[in-house]
Amino acid sequence: MNLDTAGGLVEILSRQEFLLLVVAPWKEFALDWVTRCSLDGEVDWTLFAKVFETLVKLMNKLSLHFTTRLDESATSDPLPEIRLDGVKSSSELYDAAFVWLEHKDLRTPSREFRTLLQSYRTSNAGWIAFPDFPVYAFVDALHDLSVRCIEGSVKVDRAVRYSVPKCDIKETEGEVENEVSEAGGQLRAVFLLHTRHKRPPPDDDEASVLSMSPSSKRLKSTFSSFPTIDDWPIPAVTNRFRHLLSLCHRPHL
Repeated sequence: MNLDTAGGLVEILSRQEFLLLVVAPWKEFALDWVTRCSLDGEVDWTLFAKVFETLVKLMNKLSLHFTTRLDESATSDPLPEIRLDGVKSSSELYDAAFVWLEHKDLRTPSREFRTLLQSYRTSNAGWIAFPDFPVYAFVDALHDLSVRCIEGSVKVDRAVRYSVPKCDIKETEGEVENEVSEAGGQLRAVFLLHTRHKRPPPDDDEASVLSMSPSSKRLKSTFSSFPTIDDWPIPAVTNRFRHLLSLCHRPHL
């Protein structure tokens, strides 16, 4: 038996160290997609709501790599599902987030999160009519809440350190990467569909072209491709007019 006294085959990790290793890619992914919801400083709250939903689902998926290894009886989804259909404003997002954080499984661990949101919502209320939802502070708060809930879902001693084979760690990292990539693909599809729906209607000229029959479009394209006199090279124009002038001045026989 190889005891691996040099640590070449295993990593000795605490419960929290192993959990943070598993969920490490989540925060970078979250910040990336939260940033994509903003354009010129304006947040698209419908897209942000979809990102919020996806982040909760992804964290639950990633948590399985931790909980199933340490405690098979652990709750499969430490975070309750959140549905944000119809959310179109910062105010609606605040309301929906508070409802979610008041879920019976989150009420205690989310106390700091709720305090944070309430402070953002009320601190600027005196001079901003509708203070925006704190999108970046939200990422940190959701990450910390998730870690707290996942840790609380396993019934193991905090002081225990675990020998985790390095090959298992590498395999877990690959699976986590695939799940993050899959979530990114789902969000890309959502963003693309949303962008198409928000595309402005064509102007009058574009609309007239779009309404043409295929044969009319081809005819318009054909005529538009004919050169005008402005397109001719200068020497060609000059030589043509010289020839015409010579014909005009030729003596009649």
